[in-house]
Amino acid sequence: MTAGGFSMRCKPMKKSDLPQKTCVTCGRPFAWRKKWAKVWDEVKYCSERCRWTRGSIHAQIIKDGSK
Repeated sequence: MTAGGFSMRCKPMKKSDLPQKTCVTCGRPFAWRKKWAKVWDEVKYCSERCRWTRGSIHAQIIKDGSK
């Protein structure tokens, strides 16, 4: 119920306090998302695009910054 007439709600977590990983394709950092809560240890890529281009030449260009 309530404590002292006030509802007991959790304070939202700041984005800077969330765990982070580095994408294996592009090398950019990305933060934890609620939809990844159960599989966070298995998450490797920051986006679907990076997941699809994981082994391509395009991924190497992004990572190295050269052609």
